[in-house]
Amino acid sequence: MFDFFVGSHTGYSRLRSPVQHRRFIFHLKSRFWVIRDVLEGIGLHALEASWHFAPGSLHDIPGGTLFVSDDLAPLALLFTANCSCKKEISQDWYSPVYGSREQAPTFRLTTRTSLPAEFTTMLIPDSEVAAHMGFLQPIESGHKGVSVRALRYSTARASDHFFFADESGNWQVGMCASDARFLYCSTDSKTTISQFVICGGSYFEWNGRRLFDANLPVKHSEWSRDESERSILQPSAPAVWHEPVSKAAEPASRPATSGDI
Repeated sequence: MFDFFVGSHTGYSRLRSPVQHRRFIFHLKSRFWVIRDVLEGIGLHALEASWHFAPGSLHDIPGGTLFVSDDLAPLALLFTANCSCKKEISQDWYSPVYGSREQAPTFRLTTRTSLPAEFTTMLIPDSEVAAHMGFLQPIESGHKGVSVRALRYSTARASDHFFFADESGNWQVGMCASDARFLYCSTDSKTTISQFVICGGSYFEWNGRRLFDANLPVKHSEWSRDESERSILQPSAPAVWHEPVSKAAEPASRPATSGDI
């Protein structure tokens, strides 16, 4: 199961050089959150992203920071940006109740750069951190079609891929092709698809094999190898999944019923 949110505000429109802030949040439940912040405008701007934590400690790790709360529950924060950033860990304050404040750590990213600019942050809870820690990096090569921001979270066991399209239309990045406004997919160590989520798209191909088809773009849909998680959520047309298989096996197609939830 997942949540996907897109929002924006015009709080920076009062600036001499106005800026619009757009935020995308993808929550793959029980695994992680991905937060993409896009700042659009013109000219040079000083940018800052601050993450305020509960009481505990922050520890520097490659690509981010590791938070350990006072009850020893870890949370990893990984980030990537399309500009060079300075990272800083400092002590700030939080208020547990009215009239009281306590020290708590803050992780802060700062930069001075020309717009547009963006930060992508990944929050990984204790169960994932304890199992395996990976790296969050942009996918730069093999792009065709409309503009797409592509990222990969890689561990020794699997890879998670995230694709944010800036406009409607067909696109291809590496082995992945779609017309989705947002696409998530997970691959195992053999690069076989084990799960995917598609939002605002009608098809998904991986390594030349079409894994999802719909007559019209669906609002959101997901598939997992776990049969209990197989579902189509509010499609605008009947859709078909094509089961991902290894090279030694034959593909199997399964029609999916559709309906509003």
